[in-house]
Amino acid sequence: MTVPNSDGRNRMYLDLHIHSERSMDSRISVKQILTRCIELGLAGFAVTDHDQFTDVHCPYPDLLAIPGSEISTEDGHILALGINEPFPSFIDAAETIDLIHEQGALAIASHPFSSKEEFPGLGDLVYDLKLDGLEITNPKGHIDNKRARKVANTLSIAKVGGSDAHDLLSIGIGLTVLREPVETVDDFLAEVRGGRTDGLLRK
Repeated sequence: MTVPNSDGRNRMYLDLHIHSERSMDSRISVKQILTRCIELGLAGFAVTDHDQFTDVHCPYPDLLAIPGSEISTEDGHILALGINEPFPSFIDAAETIDLIHEQGALAIASHPFSSKEEFPGLGDLVYDLKLDGLEITNPKGHIDNKRARKVANTLSIAKVGGSDAHDLLSIGIGLTVLREPVETVDDFLAEVRGGRTDGLLRK
């Protein structure tokens, strides 16, 4: 199944939350991730392994690889997008965000309003932290995406989507939409910082 039609506009669809086999709870190889993203017609993706940085070489010129990681903090999970090295885990969320920003990268609250302890979100801490955005379309059933969208609107920060994929067929279910096409990671980061993104769930 391909991503939604762009209704005549040059929109880009990216999955910003994918776990490879370097995450203990996933068995997807990076090669499989690349192939699946091409099959779906995605314009970009991020491999966000738990508490480690997976450097992905993408051989496809039309597929943008966003370097990333999902970092476990004392307060909940944070997606770091645009990083170039790993971060310490299980430290204060505010300190983690500062370290992410020191690399010129983005700090996105992953599944911020989750009802399961094994998927810890930041919850109401998102109001107090210097986040760049919230993940508002995560397909896991125990996550309150509607609340995440409402809070992102209230805070006037970026809205992004990701599949939180741990298996091959889950890739591309949660997506980030860019209103205008970009060619580089830096351009992508600028679009998110400018709030020119949205999240959707592929049906």
